[in-house]
Amino acid sequence: MKIARAHVLVGVDEEARLAGVDRVLATLREKLAELGLADEVQVVETGTLGLSGQGVVLVVYPEGVYYAGVTPEAAAEIVEEHLLKGRPVEKLRLPAPAAIGAADPGGAAELRANRSGGDRGLHRHRGVRGPGPGAPAPAGGADPGDQGRRAQGAGPASPPGSSGKRWPAPEGRKNT
Repeated sequence: MKIARAHVLVGVDEEARLAGVDRVLATLREKLAELGLADEVQVVETGTLGLSGQGVVLVVYPEGVYYAGVTPEAAAEIVEEHLLKGRPVEKLRLPAPAAIGAADPGGAAELRANRSGGDRGLHRHRGVRGPGPGAPAPAGGADPGDQGRRAQGAGPASPPGSSGKRWPAPEGRKNT
């Protein structure tokens, strides 16, 4: 197996399906094969890339160039200009997500902060925000992000993928 020189990550979610991502994927693969680039460029279907309202979104790595509003015709142009000739297609190009204010979809910055001893309140485990393992509880015993549910007398909801049981309520309160 050869190592690809470039990867094209294509965001495949409901919005992209409505915008015709299947036709874009087919065009990308056909054009890469036609130009003899199928062994050099790997097309990877992924979940959302963190941008909404942009139609079909894809990223070309290792450059990290984001494209939005990609149609089958635009996909063919991206293959010919960017992947074959090395010239990004400026009319479809977006700035990187950090430059346009998009959220960090994978939470990588938060994970790095936690690993490096940064803000221990940004630990992530199964999508739950809170102190990292072994960290002391916040002052007052309540998680600030959970005050709405706690004020109603219920403990926080279970993390996704768990047994569905609720966590214990704070002392002196009942789960509802």
